[in-house]
Amino acid sequence: MELLLERPAYRRRWKAKVGNMILGAGLNQKAVCEVLAEQAWEEGFDQTPRQLKDRVSRALGPRPGAISGETLRWFIGGFAMTPEDAQYLWSATDVDDNGVTLLGSKGLGVPPPRDYRTVTAQEIHRLGPDGIPYQHRSNLILEATDRFSFYPFISSTDAVSVEPMRGARIVGKPYKINDELTAVNIRLHEPVLRGETVSLEYVTQFLYVSAPPPEFRRGVAITGVETLEICVCFHPECLPTRVWWCTWAGLEKAIVSEEPVRLESDGSVTRVARRLSGTMVGFRWSFEGA
Repeated sequence: MELLLERPAYRRRWKAKVGNMILGAGLNQKAVCEVLAEQAWEEGFDQTPRQLKDRVSRALGPRPGAISGETLRWFIGGFAMTPEDAQYLWSATDVDDNGVTLLGSKGLGVPPPRDYRTVTAQEIHRLGPDGIPYQHRSNLILEATDRFSFYPFISSTDAVSVEPMRGARIVGKPYKINDELTAVNIRLHEPVLRGETVSLEYVTQFLYVSAPPPEFRRGVAITGVETLEICVCFHPECLPTRVWWCTWAGLEKAIVSEEPVRLESDGSVTRVARRLSGTMVGFRWSFEGA
C-alpha cells in the first residue's frame, strides 16, 4: 500500500513499531501488524500481530487480493488516515459474488465494501407540518457474508444525526464516500459470523436548513434485498396533492418508471417490494400548486 510509504505520518506509525526488527527499504509488514493489532484492541477485538499476518499480507502484497471491510477499517483507524485517504481506499474496493472485498478492483466513487447483505428492510419516513422531513426509522435484518461488526450508515446529506438502537453505537467520525454521499459506522453489539443474521434499528433526525426535493429514494445494492417496505408519513396539516411510486436510474439520474398511488386515511403511503437488486426505488410527491 503506497500510502503507508508515501505519507510521512503513516510511515512514522509503523516505523515506531519496528524496534529490533530488521528495517529494509520497503514496508515492514510485521510492524504494520503491530499497528493493526493495537487498533483492533481499541475496538474490542483480541487480535495478536501474528493473527493478523495473513490479512496484512493479502492487503499489502504485490497483487492485493481479498480483504474484509473490517481489516480496511483497522488500517484507516490504526494509521489515523485523513478523510481523503480513507475515501480513496473505500472507493478502490468492490465485493465479489461471495461477499469478499477486493482491494483495488474498482475506480473512485463506490460505497464502502459490504460484509453483509440485506434480507429485509423497513423504512419509515416522516414529514412535519412544513412538508420537510424530520425523522426516519430503519429496521433491518442483515445476513453476514463475512465476519461483520460494523454497518455503514450512508446519507445523501450532512444535515442529519443518527441514533442506533438496541445496543449498537456510533464509532469514529463521518467520512466522505463521494461528492454526494457521507457515511458513519454503526458498531454492532457483537460481531456476526458468516451466514448468521442480525437485526439493526436506527433513527435519523433531519436538520434541514431548506426543503429538500419532495421525494424519498432507497438504493438497493447488487447483492439485493428480499423484502423492502417503504412508508412515507405526511403531516395532516401538509398533505400532498399527488404521490407516485418511482424507480430511478441512480442517485442523480432520471426516473425510469412511475405510477400514481393514493394516500391512506392516516395520510401515509406504503409499498412493499420483493426481490430487488441493483436499483433505486421510492416515492415522490407534490403539494398544492406544484
